[in-house]
Amino acid sequence: MKEFVNAHKRIIIVCCLVVFVGGGGYILWQLFGGSKDQVATNQQTVNRLVNEVSQVFVLPDGQPTVALIQDKNKLADQPFYKPAENGDYLMVYPDAKLALIYREKVHKLVNVGPITVGDQSK
Repeated sequence: MKEFVNAHKRIIIVCCLVVFVGGGGYILWQLFGGSKDQVATNQQTVNRLVNEVSQVFVLPDGQPTVALIQDKNKLADQPFYKPAENGDYLMVYPDAKLALIYREKVHKLVNVGPITVGDQSK
């Protein structure tokens, strides 16, 4: 009977190790191995947004920096973001000193304005 219990303990320990090693490997793959796919997806998103916005607005040359607005309440104290909603995209063209908020679900620009880049004390 004692050998039966020890055999079950070994099986349980091996199963736990397999789950932990497999789970850890999956997490590492998500963090590091999937990054190439994420970069491609991000570039596809930027390209899609540039294409959509360029249909209704003359965009400056170059690639914008794009950010998804996820919590508009964190931006509430800044007037530029007042009309923004969660899910809108912020597109920034630093060389042109231009920022846009684009609402993709209705294909409309919500706000457009100039930005200040770098040290303005000079």
